[in-house]
Amino acid sequence: MWGLPGGAMELGESYEAVAIIETKEETGLNIEHLKFIYLFSGEDIHYIYLNGDEVYNTIALYESRTFSEEIRNSDESIDLNWFNINNLPNSIAPPKARHEFY
Repeated sequence: MWGLPGGAMELGESYEAVAIIETKEETGLNIEHLKFIYLFSGEDIHYIYLNGDEVYNTIALYESRTFSEEIRNSDESIDLNWFNINNLPNSIAPPKARHEFY
């Protein structure tokens, strides 16, 4: 399934800092000038890990029009690709619900 770059927030980090750090780690892209779009939470983000731990994640979605470097796979990514916002793949990871900004 396709998904967004992301990761766990360290103590004291902001959503913006996590977005910048995880995007760099997972894609090689340096992003800046973040614009907050939406906060996903609740039932759409319910997840049960293989060990049985159960969590309700939150996902902060940002837009960035400024980036540098080439997109590249890392040890945290299997495949990377750009998609037109009006033609997203069906096999996209949660959140399952489509929202008005899609």
